[in-house]
Amino acid sequence: MTSTSFNPIQSQQATLQSNQPLTLKQGQVFHGTVKKLYPDQMAEIQVGSHKLYAKLETPLKAGDSHFFQVTNMNPQAELKVVTGPMQQAQTTQQLNQLLESMNLPKTAEMQKILAYFVKNQLPINKETIVQTEAFLKNIPDNAMKQEALAIIQKMVETKMPFTKEIFNGLLNGAKTSGFTGELLNLSKLLNDDSTILPQMKSNILASLQRIAQPFESESSGMILSKAVQVLMDKNANQQSRDDALNLLKEANILPKDANVNNWLSQSLQKIVANKGLENAQLNELSRLLSTAKVEEIPNILQQIKSIEDNGNHKQQILQLINEFENVPKNDTSIQQFVKQLQGQLGNSTAFLKGVSSDIVHVIANANVESIAKMLTDLKTWLQEQPLSANHKEQLHQLLNRFEVLPKIPQTIELFVKQLHEQLIKAFSESINKFELSEPGYSKNDNLLFLLKPESQMNVNTTFSHLLKTANESQEPFIQQIVAQVDDEIRSSIDGKSMEHAVKTILKSLGLSYEALLNTKSQNLQDQIHSLKPQLLSLIQDSAVSATVKEAAEGILSRLNGMQLHSVENGHQHQIVMQIPLHFFGKNTDATVQWNGRMGKDGKISSDFVRILFYLNMEALKETMVDMQVQNRIVTINVFNEDPYLENYAEHLKEALKNGLLERDYHLSGLFFKQFEKVVPQKAEMINKVKDNHKSQSGVDIRI
Repeated sequence: MTSTSFNPIQSQQATLQSNQPLTLKQGQVFHGTVKKLYPDQMAEIQVGSHKLYAKLETPLKAGDSHFFQVTNMNPQAELKVVTGPMQQAQTTQQLNQLLESMNLPKTAEMQKILAYFVKNQLPINKETIVQTEAFLKNIPDNAMKQEALAIIQKMVETKMPFTKEIFNGLLNGAKTSGFTGELLNLSKLLNDDSTILPQMKSNILASLQRIAQPFESESSGMILSKAVQVLMDKNANQQSRDDALNLLKEANILPKDANVNNWLSQSLQKIVANKGLENAQLNELSRLLSTAKVEEIPNILQQIKSIEDNGNHKQQILQLINEFENVPKNDTSIQQFVKQLQGQLGNSTAFLKGVSSDIVHVIANANVESIAKMLTDLKTWLQEQPLSANHKEQLHQLLNRFEVLPKIPQTIELFVKQLHEQLIKAFSESINKFELSEPGYSKNDNLLFLLKPESQMNVNTTFSHLLKTANESQEPFIQQIVAQVDDEIRSSIDGKSMEHAVKTILKSLGLSYEALLNTKSQNLQDQIHSLKPQLLSLIQDSAVSATVKEAAEGILSRLNGMQLHSVENGHQHQIVMQIPLHFFGKNTDATVQWNGRMGKDGKISSDFVRILFYLNMEALKETMVDMQVQNRIVTINVFNEDPYLENYAEHLKEALKNGLLERDYHLSGLFFKQFEKVVPQKAEMINKVKDNHKSQSGVDIRI
C-alpha cells in the first residue's frame, strides 16, 4: 500500500453521473460517436449514455468517433469536428489538436491533464482545463497528482463548484495520515507567535490539547486530587507539599501568595466574597433576558454592562456577554446565556445547580432565618454526591453538631470553614481511580470550584492549563504524579473509554459547527469553543502571519473535506471521519468510512452497515479493518502485512464475540489477510476487496 489517501465516493459516481442530464455550452469539447445521419447535415450523436441531435459543420461517416466542439447553441446545437476518427489510444497529435481548438498551450502538463479527461470521458472546456492546471501546480509528486486528478474527476462528475477550497477539501479530506502532525505543527507555531491575541491563542491551544488528550478532564482531576491530598497531609514530605502547592499556583488555581499554611483560608475567602452579580437589579435583568424578544436583548445587555458594582466577576461577565453577542440569537442560545449568567449570581439556586463552591458561598452569606432550610437542602445535596459512605457520614456529623449550636456569626463562620475543608478532603479522596466524566458537575469540577470558584466560567481551560503545567514540570514529585495518572488511565482503558475519547475528539474538532448554527441545540455554546470556528476567526485576522494561516487553512481543509466526502444517495448514507489519536506519547491517525441505510423512521439502521477503518500504527503499521453487518450478522476482514497477526489476535476472538453478543450482534467470521502488493494504488486494492466481499444487502462502498 503506497497511497496515503482513499477514494470514498467512488461507488456513488456511476449513479450520480448516469442521473445527470447532458448539458452543453458554447466552446465545450466532448467525445461522441455519429450514430445516424439526417438531411441538412443533422446527425444523432451518442455521448456516453446520452443522445443529442445537432448540426455538423462538415459531413461525417456514421459509426466514427470524434471530438466535437460546440460552436453554437441557439437556435440549435451546432458542432465542428476537432479531430479525425479517434484511434484506440490518444496520440500526441490528437491531444494537440484538442488543445489548439481551445487556444491552450501544448505543454506536457496540459497534455497529461487532457489525456486524463479524454480517457475518463469527462466533459472538456477551456476553463476547467486551465483551473485543473492551476490546482496541480502545487502538488509535489506524480502519485499525488494522480490522486488530485481523481478528485477533479469527482468534482466534474458531481458538478461541485470548481473552486480551490472545494478541491483542497476533497484532497485533504481523503488523506489517511498526517492529521496529528498538522495539529502538533499548528500548536508549535501558535506558541512561537507573539503577535496573536493572547485570548485567541489560549482558546485555540486549549482546543488542540483537548483533541490531543481526550481524557484531559479525567487526567487533570486525578492530578488535582493527588496534589490536594499531599497538601492536606501535614505528615507528608515538606518538599512534596511545596511542589504540589507550586503546581497549583503555576496553574492559576491557587493565588500566587498562597503557602502551605494559608491556601485553604485563601480559597475560602474567594468563595465567601464571590458575589458575582448577587443583587436584585441583576437578578431582575437576567429574568427579563430569559423572556425577551431578540430586538430587546441589546438594551438589556447594555444595562448589565453599565452596572458598576459587579463584584469579583466583572471581567468574566463581560467576557460572557461578548461571547453571547457573537452567536445567533435563538431560544437555546438565550437560555444557555441566562444559565451561565445566573451561574455568577451565587444565590439560593446554588443547591439546584449542585455546585460545591456556590453552596458554601450561600451558607456563608445567609441570613440566620434561612440557615435551617439551607441545612436541609445541604443534607439532600450530600446524599446525591458520588462520595463514599464514610465521607458522607463525617459531613453529616458536622451538620448535626452545627444544628444544635446557636446560629450566630461566629458559629456560622466556623461551620463554613469546617464544611469547606471537609468537602475538599471528601472530593479529593474520592477521585482515587480513572472514571469517565458524567454529564453535569463531576467530582473533578466540584473539587476545582472549592479551590477556585471563578473557574466555573472556564472549567475546561483551567483543567487544560493544569495538565499542561504538570506535563511541563521539571520537579520529580510532579513527574511522578503524572506518570502514576498515565499508568492508571492506561490500565483502565476499555471500549467505553475509547468511545468517550472519540466523541470528545470529534466534538472538540467542531465538525458539527455549521449544522448547529441554524438549530436550537444546547450544544451550540460548546461548539463555539471547538477548533473549527476558532480557526475560522484566526485566518480572518489580518495580523496573523502567513505561516500560521497556512497551517490553519490546511486543518480547516481537512475538516471541510470530511463533510464533502460524506454524501447521501437515496437511502444510502456515507460518513467519512478522520480522527487524530494521541495516547501516552503515541500518535495515530484513524480514518473511518461508514455506509448505511436510512430507515423509514429517519434514523440510520444499525442492522445493515459497512464500516472501514484505516489505521497506521507504530508496531502494526498500515492496517485496514473492513466490518460488514448484515441483519446484525458481523463479518470482519483485517488487512495487514504482518503474517503473525492472526496468531496474536487468537485470544481476543472470544472477547470480541461476547462483546458483540452483549449488543445483540453475532460474529460470523474474523479473517486476516495481507494487502495485495501487485496493486499500486490503495483505491484499486480496496475496490478489489469490495468486489470479493460484495454486500448482499445493497450496502455498497467503494474506496
